[in-house]
Amino acid sequence: MKSFQLFSLAVVIFNCFIFNVLAQNDVDFDLYETDVDDTFTEIETPTQTPPPPPPATVATTEPTANVDAPPVIVTVYLYNAYRNKCLRTSGLPNSTVSYGDCDNSDNILWIIPDSHYGNYRSKANPDYCLSMNDGMVALKPCEETTTLYRTGNFIKSPFSYGQCVGSLDADPTVINASECNASDPDQIWYYNLWTPTNQIEEVPEDTVTLYLYNAYKNKCLHTSGTSVFTEDCDFSDASLWVVPNSHQGHYRSKAFPDSCLAIIDGKVTMAECNKDAVLFRDVNFIKSPNFINQCIGSRLDNSIAYIDECNVNDPDQIWYFNIYTPPAVTEVEAPVTTEVEAPVTTEVVEVPTTTVEEKITTTITSTVTAVMTEAI
Repeated sequence: MKSFQLFSLAVVIFNCFIFNVLAQNDVDFDLYETDVDDTFTEIETPTQTPPPPPPATVATTEPTANVDAPPVIVTVYLYNAYRNKCLRTSGLPNSTVSYGDCDNSDNILWIIPDSHYGNYRSKANPDYCLSMNDGMVALKPCEETTTLYRTGNFIKSPFSYGQCVGSLDADPTVINASECNASDPDQIWYYNLWTPTNQIEEVPEDTVTLYLYNAYKNKCLHTSGTSVFTEDCDFSDASLWVVPNSHQGHYRSKAFPDSCLAIIDGKVTMAECNKDAVLFRDVNFIKSPNFINQCIGSRLDNSIAYIDECNVNDPDQIWYFNIYTPPAVTEVEAPVTTEVEAPVTTEVVEVPTTTVEEKITTTITSTVTAVMTEAI
């Protein structure tokens, strides 16, 4: 308490000292009087301008896989030459697939990447894809697990290793997945492009007309409609064959279009164009998928046999697939005959009348008789 009193006293003495000093120097105290403005003025905070964005940078690396351009899509029909059928679906969710006629309908068409790797969407129901899982082939909702891909002529799935789309041995009409087997013709599929302007014909593949020539015999393969034999290459319809461009499928006789070259009971003959009449070319061999290690050859008597074992050193089994080009036909036009009409005569020509004079008959009397009478 005493300290505070002493401090206050000191302040008073100091102020008095200052006042006396200023008074002695004639200082005008009015100069230090200031009007205090009791009004509070709010100071605005200055608005800050954001800095400009940094300049765009140019990527110097390739885009990663997750930003790749979408794949090119194509529409195909999956054709099995052995069955002469296409892979067909009803389009119904979770339904099985089967063989069917190649009829240009949406039920046989599949929308797939042109790489043949990805989802195989049904054109009849594009939200559903061909799926292969646990040996079953069916139409399932399109997702990663419905991915399929092509290896040669096999249809495979990365989720079913070692299996290929084919058919059941017990019921060939049922499509399923089984162990891949290059000798199983049910597993061989052709990816044929389909466009509205290139629709499937009666024979799905484009065909070519050719003659099958055996150089060793210098003869061609002929047919009588029932039997098959080699004979001189006369380029008649009996020696010509209409086959797919791939040389796999039906070998139709040009002379008998409803009959095909076939292997029946181990013999080469002509038969109905069905699955048993499918043939294919292996370099210069003619084979059947039913007898993969056997080849068609010719015998000494020019008859055709199905040789037990293919042999490149047997010239009777070597055939040349020569395309037949019809000779150009030159049409000779018949000469034009111009008929010349006889002139019509309008002038009447009078025929002169001929007068025939009558001949005068003269009777001569013999005087001999008279003379003789007088003599008597």
